[in-house]
Amino acid sequence: MIRKMPVIIPPLGTSSQIVDRLHASLGSLNRLDAALDSAAHRSRSLRRALLAAAFSGRLTGRSSDLDLAEEPATEAVPVGLRCDTGLIDDKRGGTAHVH
Repeated sequence: MIRKMPVIIPPLGTSSQIVDRLHASLGSLNRLDAALDSAAHRSRSLRRALLAAAFSGRLTGRSSDLDLAEEPATEAVPVGLRCDTGLIDDKRGGTAHVH
């Protein structure tokens, strides 16, 4: 039954135009696919670079995030405390050793 069905074939000029359009569309699709691959690669690279910069302190100008953790601790130290010597000045002229 299928063998008896007529198959309509467009004229040669029309089929050539169809083939040309298909080739142009496939070329555009291939360029778009390459651009998407490139953008995805760049995105991954930028993400890695951003995370590396963030964790190394380059985004804040600090040498590391440890500076952030140490800063509040140094602000809370009393004025008379001298951590470098292990002594505490009791503001009356005397000192005590810190253990």
